[in-house]
Amino acid sequence: IGEIPQVPETYAYWDMDYGVLNEWGLAIGESTCTARTVGFPATADRPWGHCKAGIEELSKIALERCKTARCAVDTMGDIAVKLGFYSADSGSPDNPDYEDSAEALAVADGEELWVFNVLTGKNNASAIWAAQRIPPGHIAAVGNSFTIRKMNLSDPEN
Repeated sequence: IGEIPQVPETYAYWDMDYGVLNEWGLAIGESTCTARTVGFPATADRPWGHCKAGIEELSKIALERCKTARCAVDTMGDIAVKLGFYSADSGSPDNPDYEDSAEALAVADGEELWVFNVLTGKNNASAIWAAQRIPPGHIAAVGNSFTIRKMNLSDPEN
């Protein structure tokens, strides 16, 4: 349904419903969240759906293409905006499930830990996402809630 450019090399990964770990030690942990937007997948049986990327696909593509957590959050965010993000648990337009409509991920490699938040954009299209690097010596909890509360938008390194 959606297309992204092919890359010359991809990496092996382990997955369940979501991507978990790749051959370079890039790891992703998933946590479903509540949001005030909801998106629906673009499929033949859902004419109301406009979005083409769920967290299942985003996490696997990131593990296929990235060696670092920074690459993974950028890759997932860019694809979500381009193709539109939906949650597999979003319900339907007559009964939207806002409680399961977004995702928070912990994304880690051997050097960095990032928290990645994503939800559907306005009007069941595109995506809104944020990622924040956790400083060395700190911890982050990602438990079914967005945890990024404040960001310095002029600091692209974090």
